[in-house]
Amino acid sequence: MERKIYILILITFLSLLTQAQTSNKQKIYNAYLKGDMVSWKHTVDTMLKAKVQSDDYKFELLNYLYGYIGWCLGNEKKPEARTYLDKAELIITDLEKRKINLSMVNAYQSAFNGYNIALDLYKMIFFGKRSIKHAETALKLNANNYFAHLQVGNIYFYKPSTFGGDKYKAINNYGKAQKLIENQYFKTKNDWNYLNILVSIARAYTELGKYQEAKKYYESILKIEPNFDWVKNKLLPELNKKIKNGK
Repeated sequence: MERKIYILILITFLSLLTQAQTSNKQKIYNAYLKGDMVSWKHTVDTMLKAKVQSDDYKFELLNYLYGYIGWCLGNEKKPEARTYLDKAELIITDLEKRKINLSMVNAYQSAFNGYNIALDLYKMIFFGKRSIKHAETALKLNANNYFAHLQVGNIYFYKPSTFGGDKYKAINNYGKAQKLIENQYFKTKNDWNYLNILVSIARAYTELGKYQEAKKYYESILKIEPNFDWVKNKLLPELNKKIKNGK
């Protein structure tokens, strides 16, 4: 009898945890569509306070921290980026020590080392080498890790051309990430990461002056989410202006 009660409690707990994760995913997705980083930050802060955190929960939280830190860095909020990066690195350290999904752990380490470059440019060589090493390790452990391919793409995109940066190679790796995440339909549905990959490809094409290719991606994004504010009201209009002006 006691065993049955224990199993029932466990099932109930896991069910509630799954519901919470689904709710958080939807909140982050909606925030991404609307550019509502206040709601994004609130969701992250709430998740950080949870007393019980499964490993899946921690990886989900890491993903939202990854997105929020990136936004902070892009909006001149370096002190806040550092605060949340420290929190993310504590979670990564725990998962690495316990050898939980080391391919994904290394992919996040690659991303966070890249963020450290943005925070301390004078340490570019040090953090750059570490970022590349972790991305390579992530792919050796799992060649089908879409997030690792995304990080390799980011490395090629943001690295100066004099140090091996290459927008074409970035697009190639972003494309691999796109195909891998599309092969897992549940990963694309209401997942901000999927839209982020598509935006990354479009922005890389824009940087290369391949405006029509970029436009195709932006238009395909708006077919998926017609009210994606960033693309609808900023990125696509800016691109159309470039096309019109022939620049």
